[in-house]
Amino acid sequence: MILPQTGDVDADIDALRSFNEHAALRGVDVSATWVVESAGLLTWAILPVVSPGKTMLFLCPAVVTINEADAVALFEKACAHHAGAGVVLAQVLIEPAQRDLLRVVGLAGFKPLAELIYLYTDVKPIPRPVDLPPGFTWATYTPETRPLFARAIESSYEGSLDCPGLNHLRDIEDVIDGHMATGEFDPGLWLVLCEQDEPRGVLLLAKSEAARCVELVYVGLTIPARGRGLGRVMMRQALLSTRSTGYERMTLAVDSKNQPALRLYYRHGMKKLLTKVALVRELGARAVG
Repeated sequence: MILPQTGDVDADIDALRSFNEHAALRGVDVSATWVVESAGLLTWAILPVVSPGKTMLFLCPAVVTINEADAVALFEKACAHHAGAGVVLAQVLIEPAQRDLLRVVGLAGFKPLAELIYLYTDVKPIPRPVDLPPGFTWATYTPETRPLFARAIESSYEGSLDCPGLNHLRDIEDVIDGHMATGEFDPGLWLVLCEQDEPRGVLLLAKSEAARCVELVYVGLTIPARGRGLGRVMMRQALLSTRSTGYERMTLAVDSKNQPALRLYYRHGMKKLLTKVALVRELGARAVG
């Protein structure tokens, strides 16, 4: 288990109980935790959470309580194990103030991807239906439209300012599987915006019953769609879809360097919640160095 370092035993036990309850809700296997022991005592731990799409996210204590070499070795062993099991990309999300942890994961081969700004908004009034420009239609997800979603997602990567270093690190089918595993997948909340038969934008939302909110998992526009006011269309649809679920809060994470997206989000009432640094490490056959 991963205990927060508060110095308050009761607070630590409460935090551990809360973490275990949350992990159970999300289907996280806490028995997969990798630990460092000294004289029979647990001194540090990391928990890799493996997801569909051949990725995993490491959950780490905020404080590094062991020497750097041992912490790095723990990451190395966990990465090697999961690379052998087919995982191709490992990620960590760390608060900017956790400098010791940032240094350790850097020594363990993780490269900075982006500073992520987490935003939220409460959708109190029910938004009016979205009027599409002439010639545009929505397509929802079905097994038959999966290739259309693949085209839309891949096309939206071109020239994107949102975590560009993550693009093309995985096969598009793995990317789709990973997005599906975020929250509770509902095909009605996955949309492609089409102009005639061409995909121009993609909007992926997921419900989170535990958090009582909707997460904007991914939104992107292709190059021919940019500069035409379609970002506003996508955001208004995201807010409308959020309310259609019965939840009133929508959340998302965005690359801090993606200023056009940030301006769009702030114009639609989103507020900053927190910031984290995302770092990634390629594993397996595709890993370099």
